[in-house]
Amino acid sequence: MTTTLREMLARQASEAGPPSLDIDELVGLGESRLRRRRIVTAAGSAAVVAVVVVTLVLGAALHGAIKRGDAPPVNRPSPSPTEPPAPPVRQLLYSDVPVPTTGTWPLPRKGTIHFGERAIESGNAFVHLDVTDDGFVYTTKDEAWFSDGDNPRQIGSRICALRALRDGGIAHMADAAVITGTAGSLVAWFECADPKSTTLIVYDTGSGREVVRQPMPLCDTGFGCNLDAIIGEHIYFTSTRDTEASSPRQFSYDVTTGRQIPATTSSFADDVRSNPRRLVVGSTWATATPAGSGGKVESLVFRAVGTRLTAFAGEANGESPATVFDTATHRAVQLRLPPGYHPPKGSSYSIFEWLDDNTFALMPELNEPADIITCRLSDGRCRLAVKAGPDHVVRIMPATGLPG
Repeated sequence: MTTTLREMLARQASEAGPPSLDIDELVGLGESRLRRRRIVTAAGSAAVVAVVVVTLVLGAALHGAIKRGDAPPVNRPSPSPTEPPAPPVRQLLYSDVPVPTTGTWPLPRKGTIHFGERAIESGNAFVHLDVTDDGFVYTTKDEAWFSDGDNPRQIGSRICALRALRDGGIAHMADAAVITGTAGSLVAWFECADPKSTTLIVYDTGSGREVVRQPMPLCDTGFGCNLDAIIGEHIYFTSTRDTEASSPRQFSYDVTTGRQIPATTSSFADDVRSNPRRLVVGSTWATATPAGSGGKVESLVFRAVGTRLTAFAGEANGESPATVFDTATHRAVQLRLPPGYHPPKGSSYSIFEWLDDNTFALMPELNEPADIITCRLSDGRCRLAVKAGPDHVVRIMPATGLPG
């Protein structure tokens, strides 16, 4: 008879009997393992204590060495001498307009606006340009536009100072129509939505919005008002309303507070001296004043004298060499012509743009090659930034009047 696997396993289980445990053997085995574990733990603790002691000894020795001034040199990263300088706050801005070389001179229809490394074709050749820390402003017809180098957007219209000219072109006193400061993001103009009502508009190109829309009744009659300067948060303008007055009255409008007060030659000079990116004229810093502020000094230019660019101040009795000071550092300005650059004898240049607190751009006076020179105040070095174009190209600088 065949025995099944289940029957065989059942028989073996019944024959095995109950399991037995040796208690003494198990206790002995446990105590042996416990003793080995204690030995390992003690050895590990001793090793940790040894490491701590060695660390403290070395730390004390190192501390003593540092106190004695014998510490090993620390490797600190040093600036690379070949590291490029920080980029300027503002981009160099100008416009080139081609004109006919023969025959009559119809008003050109196109030009090229150069903004830093970018060249932007303009459908309106003679446009007024101004620059801010964020981009540039230009005018067309009676409108103001802003661009950061890409697609422009309209920021203003019905600008009072704009006047229509022949062939649908525009002519105006550019430096009095739309102005910016030498630093910052503010742009200002007067709007004439109603011919009998004038409104001061201040636009912030950084935030992209109007920050001031203030009616100006004192600009409603006569020849209205001319914008003079933006210094910090102050908009300076001159009213010609009182034609019987011996001289036009200048006012200051504070963008932050909305307060408008009469300005004086002294208060204007103090504001100029308290802000960077300005030059003042005088024998010392303490007595120096801005040029063109209604004071003694009417104009300021730099003339090529040998290898130097020497400042000349225009006064009522003529023009003479002058000392000029930078309002950021209060130091006298001394400039050198670019190495190897030889302008026509007696060439003169004026500042048309500040790129940052240390650098400004100079343009030549009329009837001279339209080279652009940039100069650094820190070391007086100048370089030829942009060469003049062909004879049939007219170069237009920002914040200057237009030709014609």
